[in-house]
Order: sequence, then structure tokens, then C-alpha cells
Amino acid sequence: MVLDHKPGDKLFIDYAGKTLSYIDRDTGEEIEVQVFVACLPYSDYCFALAVPSQKLEDFIYALGCCLKDLGGVPQTLVPDNLKSAVIKANPYEPELNRALEDFANHYGTSVTPARPRKPQDKGLVENQVKLIYSRVYAKLRKLTFFDLPSLNKAIAQKVREHNQTRMQQKDYCREEKFDLIFPQLKSIDFRDSEEVTRRTQSITRNLNRRLKIAAKQLGIKKNISMHIARHSFGNISGDKIPIQMLQKLYRHSSVTTTIRYQANFIHKDADDALDSVVNF
Repeated sequence: MVLDHKPGDKLFIDYAGKTLSYIDRDTGEEIEVQVFVACLPYSDYCFALAVPSQKLEDFIYALGCCLKDLGGVPQTLVPDNLKSAVIKANPYEPELNRALEDFANHYGTSVTPARPRKPQDKGLVENQVKLIYSRVYAKLRKLTFFDLPSLNKAIAQKVREHNQTRMQQKDYCREEKFDLIFPQLKSIDFRDSEEVTRRTQSITRNLNRRLKIAAKQLGIKKNISMHIARHSFGNISGDKIPIQMLQKLYRHSSVTTTIRYQANFIHKDADDALDSVVNF
């Protein structure tokens, strides 16, 4: 049975069955860590993070990091029946951990645990775990790490490569499809300028890729991009929209900036002057 998922609707959550590890510099001891895995079913976009354990505090920390990476909050969280998430499993009225309920309330979302003995409820995230084994674990197996942050940095890089890899029989990757659902996720923290810049650049880059695909399918031979679209809007809107409204649309801090920008596109006076001399 094929399940139809909506953009930004759910976030599936689980832990990988296999662990990763790093070496304690002081003692030389090998420290095993758990790997938190989550995915958005609409795009199959994946997130992974190594944490010390599956205990509640580590689970909540990993979940918070995941939402920050996504840049928003889905409508509902779908964890497996983890002890840190579900106190008592039940297909109709599961008893959730109070801390997880508080976390969900804080972020304005809900928690809908996967039903016991219903593999279709968590098939996508379990498939992601298998992909993580081959695309992350396998590529890190010959590397040695001496702390958790460096291990997680390497994991993040490999997961990014995984999300940017073209999907089988598709003309897009997980990251490209994920960014198309971004407007349907709740707003990121606009006080975090670095995060806003990173997400904006990523969205623009991937929209440009999708525009090229659309242009090819429509037989459009001209170059199409978000940058060109901005200029096209400026050219069309020139004498049709008040400059103060354009300032708001462009999000310019000063109307002077808007006037200078629009000056590149407003040629009506020059055209009228030429027409008065050369009447074609």
C-alpha cells in the first residue's frame, strides 16, 4: 500500500540499532553512542545525530537539534515506542512522557506515536536507518574521532551528501524536494542571522535547480533563475506599483535603495522622449 504524505505534515523519529563510537583522549576508552534518526516522509529528507544515550534528556536534545536543522516544525511528531517518548504503548491512547508533551506544546506541535506491531507506521524511518548504515556508518568506519562534536560534524556532512544525492528514478534529490515544503513549515528563528542566511541560500539554490528542470520540460531555452525573476518583476512593476509598496515587497531598509534599484528598469520617460523625435 502506497501512503500519500503531505508536505510538512509529519516527522518520523527512531534510533539506529547499531551504535557509533569515539575515543576518550584522556583514558583511551572507546565510548559508544546512540544515533538519533528522523525523516520527513513527503521528501524523505533525513536528519541524524549521535547522542550519549537514549535517555530522555538526550532524546529531547536531539529532537530540538533536528527541528533547528529543518528550520521549522511539522504538524506532528511520530516517534517509535521509545521509552524516552512513550510510557505505555497503546494503538488508541498511548501514554506519553510528560517532558515530550511539554516539548511538543512549546513548539506548537503534537505527538502521534507509531502504533505497536504496525510496521507501515515507521517503514520510512527504518528505511532511512538502512541508508544511514551504508551512506554514513560505512564511510566513517575507518576514521577515528576523539569527541562527540567532531563525530557529529562528520555525520552531518555525510547526511548532507545523502540528502543531496539524486533519488532512484527521480530527477531531484531529497534536499530539493524538502526545500519545496519549506513554506509550509513554521517560521525559523529570524533572530538567528546565520541560520536565516543558510536556509535562504539553500532554498534559492534548489529553486533555481527546479526552475531549470521546469524550463527544460516547457521547452524554454532562456536562462531562468530567482535572480532573473526579481529583475523581471522590477521591470514589469516599474510604474504600476507605488514606490513605498515596492520597498516593502523588496524588504529594503530605505526607500532610497528602492528608487535606485527601480531606476534600472524604469525607461518610460526615455522611451517617450525617443518616440517624440523618432515616430515609428
